[in-house]
Amino acid sequence: MRSVHDGAPKRSFQGRSRARALAAAGSLLAAMFVTVGLAPTAARADTTVGGCTGLISGNCVQATTGSKNFQNHTQWVGWVRSYGWGGSNGIVKLESWSSNFYFSSNVNPNDVNPYREWGAQRWVPSGSGVCSAATYTDGYRSVACITIQV
Repeated sequence: MRSVHDGAPKRSFQGRSRARALAAAGSLLAAMFVTVGLAPTAARADTTVGGCTGLISGNCVQATTGSKNFQNHTQWVGWVRSYGWGGSNGIVKLESWSSNFYFSSNVNPNDVNPYREWGAQRWVPSGSGVCSAATYTDGYRSVACITIQV
C-alpha cells in the first residue's frame, strides 16, 4: 500500500525548524530597524522662545527648540542665549542652564546689553526650566526662565 507522501519529496522536521528560525530572525531584524528608525536623535531646532525680567531693563533667556519626543516627554533644545536688554550694563557674568546643561561666561561690565549664546544640543525633559541669569557688579543676580512643555 502506498502512502500519500510516497514519491513526493519529504520535508524533514529539521528543515521546518530552520525555516521557522529564519522567519523569526527576519522579524527580529525588521523590528530592530523600526526601533532604530523611531529612536530619538538630534532634531532640527527651528522655533525660538524666550522670557525676560525687568521693567525698563534686565536680562533675557532665549532657547531655540525643535522636535518633541512624546514617548520620553522631552523636547530638543538646540541653542540657548542669555543677554541684557534695555541698556543694561554693569553685568559681569551671564549664565544659562536646564536640567542637563550649564553654561556661563564672564562679560565686560562696560558692555551695553551683553549677549552670549551656547549650543545646548540636548533633549530636555518636559517641565524643566531653561533659565538664564545676569550677575551685576554690585552682586545683584537677575534670573529669567521659560518652561519646556511636551
